[in-house]
Amino acid sequence: PLQSVAAPPLPSAESSLPSAAAVPDASVSVDAGASPILETPIKLSPGAFQLAEQLGIGSRIQKLDEFRRAPVGASHALELVETKQAVMHGVLIALLQVRATSAQIANDIFEAGQIRNLLEGRRDRVIKLNTLANLASGGVAEMAGGAMQLIPNQKLDNAGNIIEMIGGGLQSGLSLWALRQQEGARLATPARPNMLAPILDQNTNQDSKYPIVVWKFLNTIPPEGGGTRRELLVKQWLEYGRLADRDPRMLSALSGNGGKRHPVSIDVLEDRQAMLSDVNAVVSRIDKQLLEILLYSDLQSI
Repeated sequence: PLQSVAAPPLPSAESSLPSAAAVPDASVSVDAGASPILETPIKLSPGAFQLAEQLGIGSRIQKLDEFRRAPVGASHALELVETKQAVMHGVLIALLQVRATSAQIANDIFEAGQIRNLLEGRRDRVIKLNTLANLASGGVAEMAGGAMQLIPNQKLDNAGNIIEMIGGGLQSGLSLWALRQQEGARLATPARPNMLAPILDQNTNQDSKYPIVVWKFLNTIPPEGGGTRRELLVKQWLEYGRLADRDPRMLSALSGNGGKRHPVSIDVLEDRQAMLSDVNAVVSRIDKQLLEILLYSDLQSI
């Protein structure tokens, strides 16, 4: 006989809900704005405070310090907001000036790179032709001279030696020419001052002038001392031999001055690119200090 099997009981409404352990605790709040990467500085570094003074917001930073030390519940909410806005306004203007400076420096590096690639391409083609001519002259002369010496004839033997001597002379001349071509040719380019011109005390135009904030930063002695940042750059270039003891012609070539058109070489363009990169690296240090000022001002709460 068939036996009836009881159907399993349906789960109740209470049993279908997850257990209390599986439900996240609504009382635990997560700060979405907190970031383990951006640590808010408790105290500004000397360099950041020096930059704040140059931006004209040093007094605002000191005001934020007073707010931080004020007793809890003190009525300064509106003044605190205004102070923070003033700090952010100064930081934003400085940040945009730094970005504009870096963009102009990058454009100067790009232009120098384009001319340098053109000159290097011409040099490589000349060296290639020189190598082919050297191979042809040396190989043909050696084969012709050797062939004549195989024939038992005194006159042909002497002619073979003469041909080999001529081939050796051609090879020597082509080798000397190749050494000169290693430096590459010079190209006359229109005079346009780049961002090295103000650093090297050369003539400038509107595109090569630095914004006020950046120029003050470059001409200020950092807290660690040793001269202004601009002086330290020039000293470094002199040590590396990029300025050639401040030769006027070299300064004009590096800065893009020197009449309506001035000749430049691969070596000059290489030095110009490297020096512009050095300037950009120093200017970019402002970003770190601006971030420090901004994070410090955000430390204060109403």
